[in-house]
Amino acid sequence: MAASDVIVIGAGILLAGFLWWFFFGPKQARRAEVVGGMQEIAVTVRGGYTPNLIRVHQGVPLRLVFDRQESGDCTSRVVFADFGASKTLPAFVYNGVGIPIAAGILYPLISVQLSPMIAAGAPA
Repeated sequence: MAASDVIVIGAGILLAGFLWWFFFGPKQARRAEVVGGMQEIAVTVRGGYTPNLIRVHQGVPLRLVFDRQESGDCTSRVVFADFGASKTLPAFVYNGVGIPIAAGILYPLISVQLSPMIAAGAPA
C-alpha cells in the first residue's frame, strides 16, 4: 500500500469520526426562563437552530421566540405537529410561537398522561 493510500484512508476515517461527533455527539441544552408564569426562550435561525436542544418545565406553557436571520425557504416555517402549533417565520423578524401546557401535566398528580393532541387544546 502506497503512502497516498494511507493518507486517503486516514483522512476518510477522520472525516467519518467528525461527522459522527457533529450529528450524534453530546449536545448542550439551554433551559427556558420562566417569565410571568410562562416559559420563554429565544431561538436564532441561521443555517440551523441555536440552541438546538431546549429543556423546559413540564406543565408550564412555553413561548419560543424565533429570530430568523436568513431568507432561505428551508427555515421559513416551524411545525410542532404533536402540539398542533405551526407558524410561518418571515425573514429578519422576531416571531413568537406559543406551545400550550405540555403533555403529561396530570402525570405527577394522578398518573395519567395526556396525549399531545389533547394537551394542545389545554388553555395556555
